[in-house]
Amino acid sequence: MRRTSKYKKSDTNYGGLGFLLLLILVVSSCSPFKYIADGEYLLRKNYINSEKGKDLPYKELKTNLRQTPNKRIVGMRLRLGLYNLSKPGKEKGLSGWLKKIGEPPVVYEPTQTAKTVSLMNSYLQQKGFFNAEVSDSVQYIKKMAYVSYKVRFNQPYILNNIRFNLLDTALQSYILADTGKTLLKRGENYDVETLNEERA
Repeated sequence: MRRTSKYKKSDTNYGGLGFLLLLILVVSSCSPFKYIADGEYLLRKNYINSEKGKDLPYKELKTNLRQTPNKRIVGMRLRLGLYNLSKPGKEKGLSGWLKKIGEPPVVYEPTQTAKTVSLMNSYLQQKGFFNAEVSDSVQYIKKMAYVSYKVRFNQPYILNNIRFNLLDTALQSYILADTGKTLLKRGENYDVETLNEERA
């Protein structure tokens, strides 16, 4: 009689897992500054610091960032690492392939920081914070740039009275009857987006 084992053969692909670990090890050992020239800095991180309890959702302010660091995968900048495995000046073969699947380093640009400050100020004004203040500071550590944005909202402008001035008296009764559905509410912040929706 043929004996059968109670245990099934594992389906785990140890070869693929080993290759992945080897790739991560090689990529992590590669210098992130290979393509960073003298006088340049790799953008490492953006910080947005704002007043607690008054701030708009972080993700809304974050949409105004003009420069963001290289993307992370499983906590590491793998695509940047793959790009750095390529040889400078080589656009074909293995180097060309690595550059294609990789991601070039994000070199810090002060002009992009200035644009971010301007966009954040404009965005905050659209949300009713006409006296908001946005400032930036940069810290350089080992060819890396850490950018901080400080946001002070100050007192927002609030909708106090809402009036409808109607030039066409023929439509007056219809429009006034519908004002109960208005998107504008007393006590809420002035908001350009809400005003545009109400106008539409």
